[in-house]
Formats: sequence, structure tokens, C-alpha cells
Amino acid sequence: MLHSEVSQHWGVIVCKHCESMVDTFSTNKVVTYYGVCDNPECRDRRRDSEHRTASAEDA
Repeated sequence: MLHSEVSQHWGVIVCKHCESMVDTFSTNKVVTYYGVCDNPECRDRRRDSEHRTASAEDA
């Protein structure tokens, strides 16, 4: 049996705040990455967490 090179979208990017699917991508195995979606509430949470991280580094 021949093994064909078929591009599979087994990779997924999930919003770490609301858990919605942001995008998929081609990969040879199942992969999950976490990012932030375009939802304004999620972007605000990201901005708040970045601000807290920067403040903690200054202390």
C-alpha cells in the first residue's frame, strides 16, 4: 500500500480564555496551541495579564 502525503489539519489553536477554536493548521500529528481570540473580553484579559506581568518584573 502506498503512503500518500496528504495534508491534514490536526493542529488546532484554542483561546486560553474562552476555549473557542481560533484556527487549524496542517501537521503530521495532533497538536494544540493556546493563544487569544479576537473576542474583546479575551483581548482585555490578555492586556490585563501582560500589565500585571510587567508590574511584577519592575518590583
